[in-house]
Amino acid sequence: MSEKSYFAASNTERGFLSYFSEIFRERARRCYIIKGGPGTGKSRLMRELAEAAEGVGYSVEYYYCSSDPDSLDGIFAERCGDSFAVLDGTAPHAEDVISPGCVDNILDLGRFWDSRILRERRHEIGDLGEKKKKAYSSAYRALSAYGSLTRLADALVAECVDTAAIAEECAKIAVNLKPLPKLRTPLSAIGMKGVRSFDTFAEDARHILCVTDVRGYGCSYLYMDALFRAVGSCRMAPDPILAERITSILADGVAVVCKSITEAGENAVDISDFVDRRVFLTRMDRVDKLRLLADGALDEAKILFFEAGAAHMKLEEIFVSAMDFEEKEAYSAELCAKIARGDL
Repeated sequence: MSEKSYFAASNTERGFLSYFSEIFRERARRCYIIKGGPGTGKSRLMRELAEAAEGVGYSVEYYYCSSDPDSLDGIFAERCGDSFAVLDGTAPHAEDVISPGCVDNILDLGRFWDSRILRERRHEIGDLGEKKKKAYSSAYRALSAYGSLTRLADALVAECVDTAAIAEECAKIAVNLKPLPKLRTPLSAIGMKGVRSFDTFAEDARHILCVTDVRGYGCSYLYMDALFRAVGSCRMAPDPILAERITSILADGVAVVCKSITEAGENAVDISDFVDRRVFLTRMDRVDKLRLLADGALDEAKILFFEAGAAHMKLEEIFVSAMDFEEKEAYSAELCAKIARGDL
């Protein structure tokens, strides 16, 4: 069975956006909040706990870090009405204990580091933290420019789209889809290692409908928005940068995903069927220029995220040097044993 992979937050045109509350706190009976610095083993602990939970029959969802997609932000485990979440409680998604003991528990990895080593390198840690902060701040400004330019281009294209016809078609599709509780779980993210995406909705679905955009109109989001309104409520993946837009929907075993092209046997809707190409051609040059500028802003954001990642990796090296991982792994084994006994 393939891993159910998602993101729990996004780096957007308006800055960092967390979905932690609806993904974890609003669903889990118990929350375990991990505290610790970069490189202290938070992600590894989450994976070990997830594997232990799967070993005793829990279904586990894996939520990756939008900035560093090789690391986990959290897991959500569910079995026979019971559920728990383990999540990274450090910045930028700092999580506080709301109901100590009865709902929230702290897993403190700081107990396994040598504070003397960190104090000796505090100025280096501070400098790297400042570099990382500045790179992120600049990256968000670049994403803001990307968002503004993209919206200008999209507004020109939207005037060429028959939105009434889209709404009519989506209403027919929605009749056969059972509404589900709304849950936003991003499937794509932009961060330190570029853009990463998962196909989890398609992997979980019995049927797949692809919204294609072979000609590059860039208006598939209009179809997804209309379908979401028609269905009323469902699991959906927000756009990683323009967060109010939807890139994928999962409702009643049917996945609707945006793709540039489709594979053999896939059901597809071509967004060009709803576009008046004659009108579009009168503004195509303007659209192309705006999107070229938007692409430039996006490329700059990627460079800045990479710079933030370089500082982050150096911070990890410092914290790794201060950790007693033998003791930390013994602690992990103890927690995994509690899951096996049903005591966590």
